[in-house]
Amino acid sequence: MEHVFLTGATGFVGARLLQKWLERSSANLTVLVRSRREMSAEIRVRESLSRLITGTNRNDLLRRVTVLEGDLGRPGLGIAETECRALATSVTHIIHC
Repeated sequence: MEHVFLTGATGFVGARLLQKWLERSSANLTVLVRSRREMSAEIRVRESLSRLITGTNRNDLLRRVTVLEGDLGRPGLGIAETECRALATSVTHIIHC
């Protein structure tokens, strides 16, 4: 099973790549997103995708997305070391946007 790790999923290019991976594959996707004071990482991704993915299968597609709150500028991507190890053993593709 493919497992994609994607950064930049709330930006223009990243959101479209996420949409295409969801619509054209059966891969599970983990996205690294910074939270903002006014909005959590999870809500940022869901809102971004809600504009791009429509139709009856939308919820099924979104179930394959795991949102990790983190930051590329922080050591270890700003996520727990155990999470980094788990990703290292399961991710088959890394896309940095």
